[in-house]
Amino acid sequence: MRIFSRNLEEIGLHFPEILAAARALPGEWILDGEIVAFQGEIQPFFLLQQRLHRVNPEAMLIEAPVAYFAFDLLFQNGESLLALPLEERRQRLEALPLHPPFLLGKQTPVSTEEETEDAFRLARERGTEGLVLKEPASPYQPGHRGKQWLKMKKELTTLDCLVVAVEWGNGKRAGLLSDYTFAVRGEGDQLLTIGKAYNGLTDRELKEMTAWFLAHKTRDLGGYALRFPRIKAIRQEKSPEEIDSLEVVRKIYEEEVKRR
Repeated sequence: MRIFSRNLEEIGLHFPEILAAARALPGEWILDGEIVAFQGEIQPFFLLQQRLHRVNPEAMLIEAPVAYFAFDLLFQNGESLLALPLEERRQRLEALPLHPPFLLGKQTPVSTEEETEDAFRLARERGTEGLVLKEPASPYQPGHRGKQWLKMKKELTTLDCLVVAVEWGNGKRAGLLSDYTFAVRGEGDQLLTIGKAYNGLTDRELKEMTAWFLAHKTRDLGGYALRFPRIKAIRQEKSPEEIDSLEVVRKIYEEEVKRR
């Protein structure tokens, strides 16, 4: 029995109680679902994160119990079910002798806007982010939802913030100031940064704002930024004087540009 995250990292050792319960189930099968911190109701996500960051998760079994909510059945006793319609996969899933910590993901048929709104409200009251609206006849397409599966969420409370810094974007947004740092008002005239945002504006709005920011900038820090960095090692033997200089960063950047 093995458990994988969505990026195919094996995470079973963090959830020994789920592995034990799974081994007690008959047959061969592959489930699609989600593990959540759970004590009668869904708990905050940071409790689940604590489980994932413990080398020995045994101490967390009581402090942060979990449940596996099963959403779909993809394979059963040598048969791939991916091409079957969702409603048939669901019937087979419901026929499995699941017991805690395995729970069935809530599924509610809806056909009107009012029914959808009611289902969304109840989902939020259960502690979830929202809904995934699924066409009953849809097959299972790994890594792809398409128009037959649609996420439904609603905006949370909004804040009126001030943009205090902007950065150049990457990819299709290279050449546009698309990464904004926001601040709220502290004591007196103090501005306190509270976060960054990378999306929400149209391409036309980004172009307009880029021109505005360039015309109104107070200073340009220039420089370089790490993209998708990963910590390789902790170097406690090194002193602050031994860190790399900006010149090293510049040389690495220039070498990367030459390779393109």
